Amino acid sequence: MAICAGGAEPAVILSKGDLVSREALLQAQSDISTLMQGLEVFCSSHAATSVEHTRGLLGSALKMGKTYALVGASGVGKSTLVNALLGEQVQETGAVREGDKKGRHVTTFRELFPLANGSLLMDTPGVREFGLWSHGEGLSEVFSDIVELERECRFADCQHDREPGCAVTGAVEQGALSERRLEHWRCLSREIDENRERRDNREARRARSTFRRKVQRDKRFRSR
Repeated sequence: MAICAGGAEPAVILSKGDLVSREALLQAQSDISTLMQGLEVFCSSHAATSVEHTRGLLGSALKMGKTYALVGASGVGKSTLVNALLGEQVQETGAVREGDKKGRHVTTFRELFPLANGSLLMDTPGVREFGLWSHGEGLSEVFSDIVELERECRFADCQHDREPGCAVTGAVEQGALSERRLEHWRCLSREIDENRERRDNREARRARSTFRRKVQRDKRFRSR
């Protein structure tokens, strides 16, 4: 959602596909593709025998003149994908931890790489936490199906909870919309509303502080 709000086009790469069964990987790809209409989901493997396949799969999706960025948690394999696409070891990578088989934090700064097909690829440090600080741009794009259903609700201010004539909860009951997807929409909507309230309160405090300083300056000026 945040990617859409920033004006970029999102895509998902399921890395390290060799660590799970093919059935589990295909199921994850199918589930994620339903999160947003038109969302592309790629599967890659870090096994030595699959590097060429990964390069061909992802390389064909990158278009000349476009800039792409790899964003994700530490150790998910972003730098390994960069090396695979470039065909050489340009980024340092670390071995997975023996205890939990998770990757290690290696990349510490952003770096842009030109690819052979004329596109640009940026490797970025791992993301520890991701918060929604926008005004909610992108929510309607990611959840366009819910937006369409909202227009059919009986009440314009429907909260999609227990209101009569709610097209959204009706779609859930009919199996046309998953309860999990609706809950994701609710959680994101709440987070955006809470962030907006905090932002408004912060701006109000700043405005009051600015007004008090102005009043004090005016008093000092008049007393001279």
